[in-house]
Amino acid sequence: MDRRRFLRRAAGVGSCIALAGCAEFGDPPRSGGGPEDLLVTGIDASPHGENVSLGLDLYVDRTVSTDLEAEGEVTVDDRTARAERTVQLSGERKYVSVQLLFSDVSTGSQLPESVWARARVGYGGEMTDWHELTI
Repeated sequence: MDRRRFLRRAAGVGSCIALAGCAEFGDPPRSGGGPEDLLVTGIDASPHGENVSLGLDLYVDRTVSTDLEAEGEVTVDDRTARAERTVQLSGERKYVSVQLLFSDVSTGSQLPESVWARARVGYGGEMTDWHELTI
């Protein structure tokens, strides 16, 4: 069994909980790309007042400690924000959830008309393809 197939089997179908919008592993368009020992299983975005949170769920089968890099972009109506984050991985198989928070991009008390988000993760200069979500 190849490593990508193993990761898919180990991660199951993924899970995603978000009232505002959600994409799960296996939903089109899903192209993997990126490191062979990393699999994105879900992405979700949710507005909270003036902020939008963007979450990535992934399964990592990495045997050495390394820095996982996550970057994302959120557009709410006509406002765009970008964020990056680095998470230290310990070097073992595990599920990881990475959250990115975008501040002051929403209009506050009312729900935005449209939210578009995208994110990617990776390490060592090799990143997954962009995972996009519209809510």
